[in-house]
Amino acid sequence: MTTRLARLICGVVGVALVFTAFGTFAQPTTVTADTDLLLPSYVRMVEEADAQTWNQQPASEQTGTIGAVVHIRMTPLAMVGKNWTHQQRLDYVQQIRTEQDKLIPQIEQLGGKIRGRFTQASTGLAIEVDAEKLQDIREMSNVVAARSISNYELDLTETVEWIGGTAVQELGYTGDGVDVAVIDSGIDYTHKKLGGPGTLEAYAEAYCGDAGATPDPTDPSCTAFDSADTTGYFPNDKVKGGFDWVGEEWPNGPATSDPNPIDFEGHGTHVADIIGGFETEDGAGDAGVAPDVNIWGFKGCSAVASSCEGLALLLSVDDALDLDDSDYGLCEGDDCKPYDPADVINMSLGSSYGQPEDDLTLFTNIASYYGSLVVASAGNSADKPYIVGSPSAAEAALSVAQSTVPSDKFFNITAGAVTVGGIIQPWGPAIEAAASGPLQYGDGADGNLNGCAPFEEPQTGKAILVDRGACAISIKAANASAAGAVFVIIANNQVSNTPPSFSFGGGEVTIPALTTTLAAGNELKTVVDSEASIGPDAFSPLPDDIIASSSRGPRVADGAIKPDMAAPGASISAVAGSGTGKEAFGGTSGAAPMVSGAAALIIEALEDRGLLDEEPGLDGPSGSFAPVVKSILMNNANPNTYIGGSTDNGGSGFLAPITLQGAGRVDALAAFEAETVAWDITELQGYLNDPEADPPCSVFPVLDVLLYDLGVPPDCADDFPFGNDFFNAWNKQTGSMSFGYDGVSAKTTEERKVAILNLSAETKTYDLSTSFRYGDDKGKGVTLKANPSEVTVDAGEAAIVDVTLTVNAKNLRDWTLDGGEYGSSGTDIFCDDCPTLQVFEYDGYLKIKDGDNQTVKLPWQVLPKKAADTYVANANSSSVKLRNPAAHKTGDTDVFSLLDISPNNCEIIDGFGDCVEEDYVPGILPGINTTLVDIKEAGIRSYQVPGLNDELGLPSAPAGAINDEVIEFGLTVYDKPFRAGTSFPVAFEAHIDPDSDGTVDYIVFNADFAQGTDGRNAVFVADLAAGTTQPYFFSATDLNSQNWILPVPAAAVGVASNQPFNFFILGFENYFAGTLQDCSPFNDGVCGGAFHTYQTGLPKYRPVTTSLQVPTRGSYTLPYATSTFGEQLSPSQIGLLFMYRDALVGRESDGVPLD
Repeated sequence: MTTRLARLICGVVGVALVFTAFGTFAQPTTVTADTDLLLPSYVRMVEEADAQTWNQQPASEQTGTIGAVVHIRMTPLAMVGKNWTHQQRLDYVQQIRTEQDKLIPQIEQLGGKIRGRFTQASTGLAIEVDAEKLQDIREMSNVVAARSISNYELDLTETVEWIGGTAVQELGYTGDGVDVAVIDSGIDYTHKKLGGPGTLEAYAEAYCGDAGATPDPTDPSCTAFDSADTTGYFPNDKVKGGFDWVGEEWPNGPATSDPNPIDFEGHGTHVADIIGGFETEDGAGDAGVAPDVNIWGFKGCSAVASSCEGLALLLSVDDALDLDDSDYGLCEGDDCKPYDPADVINMSLGSSYGQPEDDLTLFTNIASYYGSLVVASAGNSADKPYIVGSPSAAEAALSVAQSTVPSDKFFNITAGAVTVGGIIQPWGPAIEAAASGPLQYGDGADGNLNGCAPFEEPQTGKAILVDRGACAISIKAANASAAGAVFVIIANNQVSNTPPSFSFGGGEVTIPALTTTLAAGNELKTVVDSEASIGPDAFSPLPDDIIASSSRGPRVADGAIKPDMAAPGASISAVAGSGTGKEAFGGTSGAAPMVSGAAALIIEALEDRGLLDEEPGLDGPSGSFAPVVKSILMNNANPNTYIGGSTDNGGSGFLAPITLQGAGRVDALAAFEAETVAWDITELQGYLNDPEADPPCSVFPVLDVLLYDLGVPPDCADDFPFGNDFFNAWNKQTGSMSFGYDGVSAKTTEERKVAILNLSAETKTYDLSTSFRYGDDKGKGVTLKANPSEVTVDAGEAAIVDVTLTVNAKNLRDWTLDGGEYGSSGTDIFCDDCPTLQVFEYDGYLKIKDGDNQTVKLPWQVLPKKAADTYVANANSSSVKLRNPAAHKTGDTDVFSLLDISPNNCEIIDGFGDCVEEDYVPGILPGINTTLVDIKEAGIRSYQVPGLNDELGLPSAPAGAINDEVIEFGLTVYDKPFRAGTSFPVAFEAHIDPDSDGTVDYIVFNADFAQGTDGRNAVFVADLAAGTTQPYFFSATDLNSQNWILPVPAAAVGVASNQPFNFFILGFENYFAGTLQDCSPFNDGVCGGAFHTYQTGLPKYRPVTTSLQVPTRGSYTLPYATSTFGEQLSPSQIGLLFMYRDALVGRESDGVPLD
């Protein structure tokens, strides 16, 4: 692979290119803002900005010590050795070690530290090294790649019964013999529910080596946590094994590894108990979902923080694919199995806006292909488009959203004339009696408004209202408790339909703690000092509601449905270090293990039916059975989850969209009883129908062994993981149909293939039908049809049916969504016509019903945009003609001065030096831990917004210059097909030298409005002299686009329309390492080595308008004038740039050179 990145000099080179000021030759022409650029939106932006402290900074490359994976030129064992003998696997591991040993001294000579070795999901090394040395490692012999690694965040009686787990247990299925790996903060294996004696002394002995000690990871005398001697407590009847890959000090100290995965933080202990904990005592009814599973604990998350170390997670996944360490020769006898991955891997962790290049995403897909179902939390980042996290965003992962439990209630909070709803947090006391007191915001004196500090004065008898943010909400509740409040209300600081729910974050909470929405909190703030009250009987029930904090999809790379399903997340489960203690554990972190436990029950049932053998892993005769287990769970989920409560239960909400709930809430009993499974097999079917396709690596073991003996890996493994079509197609199998995003200007169709497998012992005839999630989507331009509508399938056989989606642009809604101001708008239950993702996506179910009235379901979703088809037909010395053959959408067009048409860099080059892929397709290079940003065009324009500078508190323009001027940078990229999200992973910077003295004074950059938690993309100005950063406008960009428009007040960057100024543009990826990828101008391999020069008042080529509409089935001729002064003052302009809104995919801009 080669990109422009390989030719860039890291950092920005400051070159003094001073251009002569020509003075004011003519009064610049004033262009007034168009109707979509009115002042009120800017005022609204400023009001929000005034209330916040901005920590956003321009992108920068990684420095200092980083974690990295060094990939070597050998195929991972999981890709080629699934059917090898034990000896063949041992020999291959030795070959891997030999190659690793060649690199280790070279890496250590550069100051690197070896953290671990991979064999299953990679053949490389986990290292820590100075970021500046990474390029040296890439150049070492036999190194394929060296990539920095990201870190991640950690995101029962009632809940187990609610999902049908108790009913399945009563039928005799308890997950017996199923192996579940928990990759988390470790496991307290001394807890009674997890196979331990259940005493505080046992925990102290296992953690510290002294039964009388107080466990503390910072206590130097407490050392047993890194010892192999666990005094007989580990392994035990429940926790069968594991390893600690992160140690006790990280992130406050270095990461270390040891054989004792004891938990201090507590997250992993909760997760393990929910999956398969024992009863506290016989008859207690508090066992996990699958109480007889074998738990394996791999510690990749901190003991002292809610973060997980990227290398430790990768090493944990690799470890979970060889539970007995047989590939290292560390087991003996009959229990030593050549193939022994975990049946299920649970990761209740993630990173928002999960990217397909993420290394943990790749490892997840490899694990599934090898035979482990990976269940992961969708995340706790709320109902915002595309924010669902990785690794759950991996194609093969089963991504889990959080739903409520039956006892959840929407309590009334009344204060004065205001009544709002609140959700009680499960780790605090329940509302058992009426409570009331004067409502107070913070400390009542405009202080401690977020409640994170202890209250200095007693708050006896008061109802305390505080804002979310800066600390765990349980800390806020504990502070209010300690001050004597009667109850505490935590108002959300982000827009949401329902109040969020959070897991326990410490503190002693002795009063009811309720959360409310941002809107409800604002209402309460209008009645401060009035009497506020709550009561146990004033509520609406909230069963099967999607929690407000649960992350929404679809997947950011390709618009596929994520999350895959939902589960309740507030189970009462084991507390680390408590012996027998339990407490509520919320968030999607608690939802994922519910599904992992349900998966264990289904796996045991499939083994009992002979569909799977009882050996470790989910490998079947033709490949991994993980997609089938995933699909069984999805097919039988309860589809009726809600936002804001079902109207049947007194709520005011409606059905949750598919990209928030997936298939629905897990139903273990329905999945257990299912006799049919159906899944999307489109990509795999295409592969199998290709007679020239290479054989998959693991389907022909004889060929594999012959190649192995010759020392040659199979052909398809040579390209791993980039060119293995079978690997990619296998992992795309899932229990949903994703049609993704598309711009549509006419009538289009798309077809998916669905496999229907009859698991019963008799022939079945199925009726197929389709439905919309929301009735008002019917007749709005989208139809779905299954063909045939009836199919007969013999026992144990499968049939494949076609499902055709038809989209007619004529009937689609006009698109009003964007990625700036509305970029965080997933659903709004209070506004039917507001621009939200839910308004424009279409979703529903394919229903497959057999003669016995059993119905399995596949959710479907599509996001179509009514599009124009605008393009430049021709240009001459005085005008440019545009056409729009589309019949249903006018061609809204923004016109910029064109500064640069950047070369389209080849992104992948084969071994012969030929270009394989010119445009970067997101996800085409899995596991590279970066994403490529290739600038296509760069442009600039300006206009006037009367009154702007006064509203923003900016100085008036100097004499002779346009006042209230806004400058916009128009930027496009070559990425194919588009970037779904606007805040990640593409970021731009305009480095501005307003006085042309060769020194950059300001940096204009786009970023998420609240450092990755908001969803709206804003434009910030960094004043380098003042050291301040301030947002002014939202980005003028859209979801699923190749175009970005960055507006900035001219006065905020010292630019005047009667003087030329200098600037250059940088293109970064801002998700992984902040890598500089491209720039404009690109001068002899150096970014920042040259400037564009431009005067906003005197462009070289001036169009008569900078915003126009090309009529449907029509054309538009745009006149322009050429200025002699503009040639001198704006020498960087080479033509005009046309950027098209609501355009077809890949047809969003045209750069027209006029020189």
